[in-house]
Amino acid sequence: MIEIEEETEMSREEIAEYFEALAEGFRGEGQFEVVVGKATVEIDPSDPAEVEVEYEDDGSEAELEVEVEWHYGEHDYGEAGTGDEEAGTDGDDADEGSEEDEE
Repeated sequence: MIEIEEETEMSREEIAEYFEALAEGFRGEGQFEVVVGKATVEIDPSDPAEVEVEYEDDGSEAELEVEVEWHYGEHDYGEAGTGDEEAGTDGDDADEGSEEDEE
């Protein structure tokens, strides 16, 4: 098991560029590289994959998390967009920029 979590401060432009690079990787076929802090990892997400989006705002701090989860081999994620599927994680697994989650 590999788990890398990195939190860093980025400008809005840097965040956009980071997610544009991710989008390019997801649009392609097969493996692509993702930079997580000082590490670069190769990922090979399944199609489809499960996406969980979470937004929190307590009045003093806001947080947007986007988590992408996939399983190797065949897996049924159910109907896309129903909101009935659960990722089965604590929401802190993948960090993009600050998290794979700041989309």
